[in-house]
Amino acid sequence: MREHSGSILDTDYIIYSLHGKLEPEEIKQEKLRMYDTLKKGVEKGLWDRVPDSPGCYTLDLKLINSDSSQKKAEDNKHQGQKSKRKSKDEILPRYQNLSLIGAVETVVRENQGQILTTEKVAKELYGELKGYALTKAKAKVGKTLWHGAKQRLWQRVPDKLGCYTLV
Repeated sequence: MREHSGSILDTDYIIYSLHGKLEPEEIKQEKLRMYDTLKKGVEKGLWDRVPDSPGCYTLDLKLINSDSSQKKAEDNKHQGQKSKRKSKDEILPRYQNLSLIGAVETVVRENQGQILTTEKVAKELYGELKGYALTKAKAKVGKTLWHGAKQRLWQRVPDKLGCYTLV
């Protein structure tokens, strides 16, 4: 972050800068760790999340020159792995400043004690979706719920595929 102070850095670029080219499975694992690390850094005041730019961070928002930094962020994003970020208008405004795992964790915590399906969580995050958009959102949310359960952030419901809970 200090090397690029005054720039906006995309999560994919940060991973690429730290680790170089990774295999797809390694990228998935590293993204989860990176989102957690970046979230903790924001909470500790070490760097800032860039508003209206999911997955983008900067050392200090006050150092950003809006026009040139936006271009640098785009350039940085294309130097790393291909970005699969959602556009800011896909997820509901309430969750736009959170990573996907952070948004899912918020929904799970707010529904503690209930059994949550991937569809219910997807609709909570994205609103009423239909067709392919719903299928795509459920796939993203399902992977995130699965990874969160592996990290013991919440639990899978035994014998119920795609169902999770926080006790």
